[in-house]
Amino acid sequence: MSASHGYVYIGSFDGSRGSPPNLGRMDSFVDSVSQPEAGSSGNPVVESPADTAKAYRLTPVAQNRTVESDFVVLHLNNGEIKGTRLPSLDLSNDQNISDLIASIQTTGVGEVPLYSVHCALLNSISEQVFQQLQDNELLSPSAPRIVFIDHHGHSPPAHPYTSAEKPDIFAIYSFPELSKYLVKDSQSQYHGIPYYRMISVIENKTEYTFNEGRPQVTSYMLQHLEARPDMPGLYAITANPNFYQVLWGDASGTYASAEFQWSSLDPLVAYIRSLYSPPAEHHLFDPSVHTPALIPHRRIRKPGKKSITWTIDHDGQSYPNCESIFTGPICGRRTTVFARRDEHGEFLSTIIKDYYRDDQRRFDEVKLINHIHVDGTVPGVVRLLVTDPEKSDVKSSDGVSITTARPASKTVRHRTKKRIVMGSHGKKLSQAQSVKDLLMAIYDIVEVHRTLVNQRRVLHRDISFHNVLMYPRHCKDVDGDDRPLMKNPPKFIDEVLGIPNESKDKSRGLLIDLDNGAALSDIEQKAVDVAELANRTGTPRYIARAVRMGRLLGRSRLNVFFDPMPTLSGEALERYVKVYSQASYDQYEDAEGTTHGGKPISLDAERPKFCHRPDHDAESIFWTLLVALILAYPADSVYVAPTKEFRAVWESIERHTISHDQDSRNSTLNYSNEEFADVLHPRLASLAPLLSRLSSQVSPEYAYLSPAPPEDHLHEAFRRILLEHIVSMKDPIPLKPGWSRVGSSKRPEGIIGLPPGGNKRTADMTPEDLRKEELRFAKKMRREGHVSESYVSYVTTDEPN
Repeated sequence: MSASHGYVYIGSFDGSRGSPPNLGRMDSFVDSVSQPEAGSSGNPVVESPADTAKAYRLTPVAQNRTVESDFVVLHLNNGEIKGTRLPSLDLSNDQNISDLIASIQTTGVGEVPLYSVHCALLNSISEQVFQQLQDNELLSPSAPRIVFIDHHGHSPPAHPYTSAEKPDIFAIYSFPELSKYLVKDSQSQYHGIPYYRMISVIENKTEYTFNEGRPQVTSYMLQHLEARPDMPGLYAITANPNFYQVLWGDASGTYASAEFQWSSLDPLVAYIRSLYSPPAEHHLFDPSVHTPALIPHRRIRKPGKKSITWTIDHDGQSYPNCESIFTGPICGRRTTVFARRDEHGEFLSTIIKDYYRDDQRRFDEVKLINHIHVDGTVPGVVRLLVTDPEKSDVKSSDGVSITTARPASKTVRHRTKKRIVMGSHGKKLSQAQSVKDLLMAIYDIVEVHRTLVNQRRVLHRDISFHNVLMYPRHCKDVDGDDRPLMKNPPKFIDEVLGIPNESKDKSRGLLIDLDNGAALSDIEQKAVDVAELANRTGTPRYIARAVRMGRLLGRSRLNVFFDPMPTLSGEALERYVKVYSQASYDQYEDAEGTTHGGKPISLDAERPKFCHRPDHDAESIFWTLLVALILAYPADSVYVAPTKEFRAVWESIERHTISHDQDSRNSTLNYSNEEFADVLHPRLASLAPLLSRLSSQVSPEYAYLSPAPPEDHLHEAFRRILLEHIVSMKDPIPLKPGWSRVGSSKRPEGIIGLPPGGNKRTADMTPEDLRKEELRFAKKMRREGHVSESYVSYVTTDEPN
C-alpha cells in the first residue's frame, strides 16, 4: 500500500506542536553507568498517541536497516512445540504454491496485483501449518485458523487514534461472521476488520520500491502496538517480487531477518507457525487485557470523542471500562496509562499503568511508593491500590512473566511487563482554572518534594509537566481511616493563606510517576552504588541543565553568580512565620558574606563531583512552571499572535534534547522582567517578575559553594518567592482550561493556537506567511464566536511581529 498522504497534527499534553516521535531518543531518558536507558514515563507522545504512518517512517527505528543474521533462531518457531518436534513442511511439490510464487516474481510495476497473490500464498501455507498442528494434537479441535486478509483499500475500522494505519494484508483469527465484514452493506458501506482483530501486518512493494517496504511496515508495527495494549509483541512481513523479510517488534525494539529468496519458504512457514505457537519470550497477547467486543459499524475518528475501552484483570480484581489516556514510545518502557470511566462516562480515581521495566533497573516504583507511605500517607504523592511489588509482574496464560524477546546485551535491554494500580488522579496543569490555582498547586508540589527529600530520602528525578497534576482526587480505598497521614505532614498553601480545607490530603498538587525515582537512603546505606546519582535521568524539556550533561555546569558568570536567599516582608512574612515559625525562616537566612549558606570556592579548588541533587529536581519544577505559564490562555482574552520572543523560548524548550552540547534553554534563565513579559501572553505580563526571580535562583551551579547549601535551600527560595507573589495577587487571572497558545483548534478540549491545522512551524514562516496564517485563524475564531469583528480588523491592519 502506498503511504497515506499528509501528517496528522501531533503534539503533547501541554499543547505543543509535535514532530514525528524520535524513537531513537526516548522522551524520558536515563543514562545508566553501563548503557543508556530510554524510557517513556516522562514527556508523553500525545494525548492521541498514534501518528501517521508517514510520520513514523521518519523515525530512527523505522529507518534502521540492520538485520539479525540469527533472526530465525532467535525469533521464529523452528518446529519445537510442547516437547514435540514437527517435521518440516515440504512445499516443493505443491503446484498451487509454485504457481503463486511464480506470479509474485513476475509481477509488473504496480503493487495491486501482488496483494491477492501474496494473500493466497500465505493462506495456503497457513492452512497446511494449521492442519499439521491439529494432526499432531497441538491445537484443540475448536482452535481458529489464521487467515490473511487483503485489506489494502481500507483502514481497519474502530482504530482509537487515526485511520493512517493501512497495511496491505493482515492476519486474523478466523471467526464465523468474518464474511460479513468483507463485503459492502446495502448502503455500499465497507466495514472491514476492526484493528483489534489484527495479529500481524504485511506490506507489499514492487521491485522498484522495495526499499520503502521495511520502513513502512515498521511504522505500521509501531502504530499497531500503540493501539494494542493487549499485544506485547507483533510479527510482520515486507515482501516484493525478489525477496521477503520477517520482522519482530516489542518494547526492546524492532528486528528484521535477512532477505529471503522466494525459493526458500522455510522462514515463511516458521513465521506462520510462530503466529500459532510463538517461541519462548515472544508474547503475542496479554491475557489480562481483554479485547473489546466486536463493533462492526463503529469507526472512531477523533480521540476523546469515543474511545475503545478495555477490561483489565489484576490481582484477582477486574477493572472494566479502562480507556487508554496515554501511550509512551513503543521501543522503551512503552508506558500505557488507563483511566476507568463510570456508567456516565466520568473518570474514576482508579488509574492503571502498564510498562516494561528494564530488568537491571536499581529501583522499583512500587517499592519506592510503599517506602514513601510506610509510616503514614505523604500528602500530594500518588497512592497504590495494589501495594505488593511481587504482584506487579504481568503474567502470560502459561503463568510466566511477560517479557521482551531479545536477551540483554550492550545494546538491548531485557524488559518485564509491570502493572501498577493507583487510587489517585488529577488534572493536567493545562486544566488550571486560574493562574492563582496553578501557582498554588506548584507551591504545594515544592512542599511535597521537599518532604520526600527530607523525611523519606527519595528523589523523583523526572519532574515534568506531565508528572505534576493539580486538583487531585483519591479513591476511598487509599484515603480511608485505615490509611492515616504521616506524622507532621507538610504545611500547604491553603493553611498558609487561611483557606478552609476539609480534605484529609490538603495538597493542591499531586506528584506521580516515580519510575525514575531513587532512594537516597539505599545509597547512603551503600545498598546501591552512589554512581546511580551520576546518571542522566529526566524528560528532555524539563531536565536540569547539569543532569542533562551528566556533569557540573561550567564556571561562566551565569553559573557562579549567586543571588541571596529571598527575604519576605509584610503579609507574606507574617503568614510564613505564623505557619512555619520564625526559627524556620531564620534557619535559611544568609550570614554575612554567604549566599544560601556558603561561599564560592576558589578557581584552583578541586572541582566537585557531579551527582543528581534535590535542587536539580527543583530546577525541573521551574521549567514545568515556565511551560505552564507561557502556554496558558487567559479566559477573558482574544487571540494574540505569538511574539518572536515567545517562539524563541518555546522552540528552545520544545526541541530540547539530552546531550553534552550547549543547553538551548540557557539564555532564558538570564531574561529580564521585560523579556519575560514579551514571552508571556500580555494578560499574564504581571508574572514576569516572578519568573525572573525564580530563574535567578535556578541559574547558578550550587556545587561551587562551600560549605554546601542545605539540600532544600532551593525549595525554600521557591517557597518564599511563590508565597510573596500569591499573597500579592488581587486578580487570580482566570484561564481557559485545556487551551494553549500553541496547538490546533482541532485538538481535543478546544486547544487553539498557531498554526491551527497546518504542518509548518510558525517559527519557520516568513513574516508574510505568518501574517496570512494569523488572519486566516482570526477569521475562523470570529466565525466560532471567540473574537469580535474589530479584532479581525486589527489583525488585518496590524504590522506582523
